[in-house]
Amino acid sequence: MKEIKAPPIANGRTAEIYSWKEGEVLKLFYDWVKLEDIKNEVRIVRTIHACGLPIPTVGDLIHVNGRTGLIYQREYGDNMWKNLSQKPWRVFDYAGRMAKLHFQIHTRTIQGEIPFQEQKLFAKIRDAESIPSRLKSKALSALETMPNNNQLCHGDLHPGNILMTADGEVIIDWIDSSIGNPLADLARTTILILGAMETPQIKGSL
Repeated sequence: MKEIKAPPIANGRTAEIYSWKEGEVLKLFYDWVKLEDIKNEVRIVRTIHACGLPIPTVGDLIHVNGRTGLIYQREYGDNMWKNLSQKPWRVFDYAGRMAKLHFQIHTRTIQGEIPFQEQKLFAKIRDAESIPSRLKSKALSALETMPNNNQLCHGDLHPGNILMTADGEVIIDWIDSSIGNPLADLARTTILILGAMETPQIKGSL
């Protein structure tokens, strides 16, 4: 089992990111993330990478500091949120670029096994401890009426998951991706951005 003592270069909801070997980063998952979900991420990322979308390649699964991690190709560049905080006048340009990326995702043909969106949403709603039972029932009932589609969805697309590199935008963090309704994917992005816009960090920079 390897160890790492340097601080992370970034962190997110499910993992911390560390510098690794030349041209690589380590995505080190928190203890509460299931091993099954991490293995699913490997399979999903390799499937999506094969369809030509701009995403980093994923390597080996390893254990570091008693936690499970994935080796990823390193992409050099800040995320879109950071660039936007430094250049707020480019908000409409960045919005258009993110919309084009969303369109690219939703129009890709996938040859491989990707989870179904409805099943993932059902599990997330069912397992959400902070949602009262009556609201869960309403949400699950609404989910049953959502039209099913067979298009690739990212599931967590927001400016923090888009890296601005010298070669163009790169989309990261595909653990919530699925096959389903692109309108639901867009709704998820809208909620995430509206919520982020209300945080002091974002409000203070725009």
